[in-house]
Amino acid sequence: MDVVVALLISAETGRPYGEFGSEHPEDMDLLTAPAQRITRIVTSKFGDAPALRQLLQEARTRGDVTAPSRAAMRALLITAAVADADFAGMLSGELGADASVASVPIPGGSRGDSAIALSPFATSSALSELMSLSPRQWLGRLRRKAAAQRNGSGDVGPGGAYTAYPRLDVVPFVVADDPFDTRIGIAPTYDDGVATTGSLRIDLSDSALELDVELLFDPRSFTTDDATTITLFPSHRDPFPSVLVRLVPHSDPELSPQRTLRLLFRRAGRIIGIASRTVTVVGSPLEVIGLPHPQHPRHRMLDLAPLLGELPPDLVIVIFRADEPDTFVWDAYPLTGRIPIPDGRRRSRIGHDARTLAANTRTVVQSGGLPAYDHIVGTGALIRAAIPTAIQEVVRNLLTGRQFAPTVLLLTEEVFVPWELAVFDPPLDTRFGGDARFLGAHVAISRWPLGAEDSRPGFDRREHVVVRQGVVTADYAGVHSWPELTETVREAQRFRELHGPAEEIAATRDSVIDCLEGRIPVDLLHIALHGAYDASLSEDGLVFPVPGSSEPAFLSALAVLGMRNRSATPFIYLNACEVGAGDEILGSSVGFAPAVLHTGAIGVVAPIWRVDDHAAADVAARFYDAVYHRHPVPVAEAIRRIRARYTRAAVAADPKSLSPTHVAYLAFCHPGLMLLHLPTSERH
Repeated sequence: MDVVVALLISAETGRPYGEFGSEHPEDMDLLTAPAQRITRIVTSKFGDAPALRQLLQEARTRGDVTAPSRAAMRALLITAAVADADFAGMLSGELGADASVASVPIPGGSRGDSAIALSPFATSSALSELMSLSPRQWLGRLRRKAAAQRNGSGDVGPGGAYTAYPRLDVVPFVVADDPFDTRIGIAPTYDDGVATTGSLRIDLSDSALELDVELLFDPRSFTTDDATTITLFPSHRDPFPSVLVRLVPHSDPELSPQRTLRLLFRRAGRIIGIASRTVTVVGSPLEVIGLPHPQHPRHRMLDLAPLLGELPPDLVIVIFRADEPDTFVWDAYPLTGRIPIPDGRRRSRIGHDARTLAANTRTVVQSGGLPAYDHIVGTGALIRAAIPTAIQEVVRNLLTGRQFAPTVLLLTEEVFVPWELAVFDPPLDTRFGGDARFLGAHVAISRWPLGAEDSRPGFDRREHVVVRQGVVTADYAGVHSWPELTETVREAQRFRELHGPAEEIAATRDSVIDCLEGRIPVDLLHIALHGAYDASLSEDGLVFPVPGSSEPAFLSALAVLGMRNRSATPFIYLNACEVGAGDEILGSSVGFAPAVLHTGAIGVVAPIWRVDDHAAADVAARFYDAVYHRHPVPVAEAIRRIRARYTRAAVAADPKSLSPTHVAYLAFCHPGLMLLHLPTSERH
């Protein structure tokens, strides 16, 4: 009822009331007519009721209204709407029912004045909307309608090209088993209540232009007799087409009251846009009283558009911070195929237990053999328990019937937990992952840190040409507490022999900084050094020997965070202990691998715990043999294949060859990233 109260006040003051969030005179032009009609409806109903008289008097004399007066008027409206369905219908119709629904006259109105009444089936849903719709949200609808009317008269850009946004109009609260309408299509303006991948570019010069729109929802949450896949035909006459779909919400004790409706936009079979909106299902209209207005999605303009080109990831999983401390909200976006996305718990609390878990795992895995394997599997079971069940079901749906490992991109504000090592129950079993227990053995999964600056290079890059290569190794003889890495020399030698040429970069802090900032230009940098992770961040990152000193130098994540590479976007393989681990400072993701991405790298591979020298060399050899093969595989697929080798039977048979190192590496890149290694003969 806040919209009705705000319109009553605006009609008296002649300007948009504060709760509309606007001071623009043109908005008052939009508000004047509905404000006058709402005033006639309300005054006809209540006459000289004290609450109405007080509200209008304060607005007229003070230009503002006290909170008690607004609350008294809101209570009067709610009481009347609950008792009088016709009154509720007139208010709801005036506030935004579709013009296709029959109209009824406004009491006291002149010829031509009418309010759009809700159809009989929607009375309780209409009441829910009346009690939940915010003035700011309603004004946004009014603006979109006005813009659509302007554009409908031919206001399309030169050549017939223009920008549109996903349209998914629905009331924020619906009543279980009471049908409601949702309008799907495209709109001229952005609706901040919709989580979307961004704008859609429409070009009317394409004579074969068709836009397929698919409405997706959990069949336990909603049912419909209408078509859920429709084809839109944008035109000069109707540049922003849309259709109504009637849904019936259902109650289910296993489902959250918050349900999600999604739209997939396809052109010529390819996904070009995604949108979603949350709807809350209540048992009766009265349950809406006292409920807060739905929060706009924090990730509402999550820019997945760069991923929607050729060969996008099969699935994007997003983990973003909720308002409560240590709480995260998950969502999933299938970019290929039609993967069912169930409604259910989408929140997980990841507090100090997860941080402690990660630290303990980094310590225990050093033992190797079956004890370490069993510990990691147990850790993986705890990790899986922190994944909302709805997301787990999405992953299982993704794997069903697959002949090849699907690609998954994890966009995350959570920086501690290796979700790649989740152990599902019952176990995952695929033809490509075998009986390996870990999620990351069955999906080619990569991650990208999601934060205040998500647009760094690499997020959408699927190909990277490698011409200039650099290798960094070091001699730690005489360095206190840092033993020699005998295998790194052979590792570097093998790399140069099989995949060279590669420049030998001096193992100094300054030289590596020169590579990260582009003064030494490289397309691929292989770093095989000691690494360290310390939550205090006093000593973390890469460890360098200092000539003539027994104490090393460190290149920390915080130091790297301030660097930028303006001349190249290298791929960086970090064969150094624990540099894939993360921490959080001032609300931002910190860790050596994310910091390297921030410099402009197209991708990073790095371990999250201490790795064995021999096993790390084996992992590097298998990685480069796969990505540089004459039939190469993407970076994430190469890491997946290495993880899939780490099974209990394999560890029991050969504990010296298989160690926790084989599941220590994370890929930070597009999951389909290919390294296009040019043979020597093609480099000039």
